[in-house]
Amino acid sequence: MIRQCAPCLTKFAAADALTIRCNMRRSFPLLLVLLLATPAFAGRELASLPVEMRGTWDISYQSCRVDGSDSRVTVESRDVTMGTTRYESDHIMPLSDGVRIDAITHEQGSQDSGRGSIEMKLIDATRLSVKTDFVGDTYVNCKDATQ
Repeated sequence: MIRQCAPCLTKFAAADALTIRCNMRRSFPLLLVLLLATPAFAGRELASLPVEMRGTWDISYQSCRVDGSDSRVTVESRDVTMGTTRYESDHIMPLSDGVRIDAITHEQGSQDSGRGSIEMKLIDATRLSVKTDFVGDTYVNCKDATQ
């Protein structure tokens, strides 16, 4: 390290301070790229889930008609409830064909919380693909349950 910065050294006692300064100068472009690549600086993070994805979804129209269906998915502006698990989003990131939600998870009846993520893709106005860390399936829009 000192050898690379040797031209800027005038005294041996100042070698450590100058080496650190020279290393920081070389590392600054990498640090800047990493900082700009984070979601907060990239400007890509969404404030809420797309309106088209919001609502009540279930595995089938028949399940939509069942009160308290275990397979029900409720999508709100920033949160998603799947069965007994609630995902409270920290980040909502757009994907090429949908969104990814990084969230704090809460199980109904438990005081514990965890971390989880969901990827959602709107297939069409009546179908939503939902993939979590544990399960993935396609759901129908319950507002169309009369069909």
